[in-house]
Amino acid sequence: MTMGEFRFGKAKGKNNILCLNIGAGLGLGMIFDGKIYQGANGFAGEFGHIKIMDDGVQCICGKNGCLETLTSGPALERRIHEELARGAVSSLQSNMNISYEDVIAAALADDPLSIHLIAECGNWLGRGLATLVHLHNPEMIILGGVFSQTGHLLLDSINQSLNQCAISKIRKEAQIVISGLGDKAALLGAQSIVINHVFPFQLVRK
Repeated sequence: MTMGEFRFGKAKGKNNILCLNIGAGLGLGMIFDGKIYQGANGFAGEFGHIKIMDDGVQCICGKNGCLETLTSGPALERRIHEELARGAVSSLQSNMNISYEDVIAAALADDPLSIHLIAECGNWLGRGLATLVHLHNPEMIILGGVFSQTGHLLLDSINQSLNQCAISKIRKEAQIVISGLGDKAALLGAQSIVINHVFPFQLVRK
């Protein structure tokens, strides 16, 4: 996704970007000074495993309170069932086998509970992104993955949370946008990597 956005998407012409893929998990791609950053052993970008709660839910990594336990598909499924069990009103029913895609679809259909839960995810993402903004000072943060289909429902809550948590002078430099490439971003990124490997001189930016 990251290379696709960098070469062909909204980040074209920018050299310092972060790309979030929000779906079944929470992935992060980073480009600094025009180069993709992978870390010493290729494990850079495990944004979802930043610990954000001391007494949180156990993550698939074995730790507790990771950001991914609050902002991924499984987190959204857990939260909808928790709220329905408390008696919250929704077009989704507690006896249904509800997927996170169902919650996203319900939010887009104006279901108040689903909208609230998407905003809740955005709030946690904004808190996590504040750390990245302070560390990396990106020009742009691009939101991709199935959660990005919720558009302003997610984006507004991220912006609100980020504005509260980040230093304003640094925050204002980081534009947050929804991916315009959608599912094509990953394919275009893969093509770009292959082409760049074969013909690197043709893709160097001036």
